[in-house]
Amino acid sequence: MQIFSLVAFVYAIVSLFKLSTLGSKAMSNPMQLDPDSLVKWQGLRRGQYLWMMFSGFGALGFNFAVFVVLTFLIDEPISFMRSHGVAVEVGNVVVDLAIIYGGWLLSAKARGEADELELKPMRDSLKY
Repeated sequence: MQIFSLVAFVYAIVSLFKLSTLGSKAMSNPMQLDPDSLVKWQGLRRGQYLWMMFSGFGALGFNFAVFVVLTFLIDEPISFMRSHGVAVEVGNVVVDLAIIYGGWLLSAKARGEADELELKPMRDSLKY
């Protein structure tokens, strides 16, 4: 497994923990959001954490699928890897990076929108 897949997997575990504590944080409402904004904020944070989990667990799942195909479904894996090993590894890295980058990009989008909602009460209090 590549190091970036391992890092994405660790982020997925952290996101799973954050997702499990999201309900209690929304109940305490530390941002002092109105109920509609709080529901929207909770949905955006849930999306952020789910995309991060997709990124980490998706890369891990893809690596496992490649391993299964190369190990169990190819008749002669040693000769196959000798002739196509570099192409398989490059393809594996490219697809892993696409999964990780796509998940992180969508997660960052949701995080930015949720952060904007968190700052809304502060901006409203500064208006005269």
